[in-house]
Amino acid sequence: MNLETIFKKLWIDYSNLNPNAERIHKLLENEGEKIINDHIAFRTFDTEGINIDAITRVFIKMGYIGEGEYFFEKRGSGPGTMNMYRMN
Repeated sequence: MNLETIFKKLWIDYSNLNPNAERIHKLLENEGEKIINDHIAFRTFDTEGINIDAITRVFIKMGYIGEGEYFFEKRGSGPGTMNMYRMN
């Protein structure tokens, strides 16, 4: 699977959960803006198969590199980290 297909699938999932995202995306495009996924962030559980290493493996193979982590104190579902990646 290539990056374009992966991002399309992620976008479908995200915009289904956040309908305003699609409206904002269209507003930006109508203003002539081009959306480029030059950096991405993931927040996940530390469970084998869905942990950060498993999720980001494909992006690292395609040129993204780790940039850092954000740590969240306990909120609702508990503490977690979000790892940031950018295009190399």
